[in-house]
Amino acid sequence: MAKETDIRSILKRYQSSWQETSPMDTELLPRGRYQFQLHVEQPVVHRDSDDRVRARILLEVVSGPEEAPVGRRTAKAYGLLDDEDNPDEMGLRILKTELGKLGIDVDELQLADVGDTLAKLDGAVVDANVVIKEVDGVDRQNIYINSLASAGGAKAAKGKAKGKGKRRF
Repeated sequence: MAKETDIRSILKRYQSSWQETSPMDTELLPRGRYQFQLHVEQPVVHRDSDDRVRARILLEVVSGPEEAPVGRRTAKAYGLLDDEDNPDEMGLRILKTELGKLGIDVDELQLADVGDTLAKLDGAVVDANVVIKEVDGVDRQNIYINSLASAGGAKAAKGKAKGKGKRRF
């Protein structure tokens, strides 16, 4: 069967979906200490529209400051390669640091396996800090992952943690 070519007609059929869809919440999270549950969707590593290669994960707020929007998701991206396929040194450094804090043996990890390694963290609860920095007059949100959540905090949050402290993968 041939595809319909009149895009306008196709879109008219989905008006109810358009009306039911809520805009994304793009407000920055309040500064502070948080617990996030990691959600990893495939492909983890991909080439963005700016031609840079990044690894992307989603973070769902489990707990945080009093005004924290529990259940809200935000994204975290790690630069791997620039738009000319050269290593993104800062992105690699941040990713390597944070994976190490999560118990990953980064000295043995191959860069090509980063996506699979992040996928294994799906569902993990992590402790993190949200920091707001001004860059060129615009507030930017940075999320720094500190560690896997303690067993008590993670169990209370989602019941996903096993054992105490750092977990080795």
